[in-house]
Amino acid sequence: MPCEAKTFYESSNGDRWLIARDPASDRVFVQHQANLPSGGHATEIEVSRFLAPDSGGPEHQALRELVLDERSRTGGTGSRSQSRMTLGGKCARVLSG
Repeated sequence: MPCEAKTFYESSNGDRWLIARDPASDRVFVQHQANLPSGGHATEIEVSRFLAPDSGGPEHQALRELVLDERSRTGGTGSRSQSRMTLGGKCARVLSG
């Protein structure tokens, strides 16, 4: 089954960052899709690594804001079932090795 994904940031050069979930394993991760001139490769990054304290780019801030918005929407209960984001779309195949 393909994973579910939601774009949370797109840079001016065409790179995209998505929050994704593999329904088979319930694993949530960040997927970076490089722009076509850069090869268009997709890579997966663990959310905790993506949001490390030294990560201050606009894509990192966009995910932090998405998480905060979601927590506000669900009342910040911390319950996995109540705070699960609705993801639309599909993940690209990971081409990195």
